Amino acid sequence: MESGFTTHDGRPDGHEHDMEAPQQVTTDHVRRLLAAEGPAVLTLVEGRVEVADEGTGTLDLISRDELVAWLGEDPSDAQVEDQAGALTNALQQLGG
Repeated sequence: MESGFTTHDGRPDGHEHDMEAPQQVTTDHVRRLLAAEGPAVLTLVEGRVEVADEGTGTLDLISRDELVAWLGEDPSDAQVEDQAGALTNALQQLGG
């Protein structure tokens, strides 16, 4: 239950651990990577999972080419969900 107060960093009281929650790769991330044009990667930027251009110098999780090699151009919803879960597990093992 929230008290209406905020923490020292401005978050509502009761949400002190939001920044410490493990990052997750969602099905939306996987679909956006598949839909990207040109060389793209799923990467971790300042603690956030994002789709970005290759070669940005950040922590890359998987490239579009690698993802297409695993899933094909038009994967099923189940395949996308499974891949998002596998990438989340890999990210958490890296400490993301």
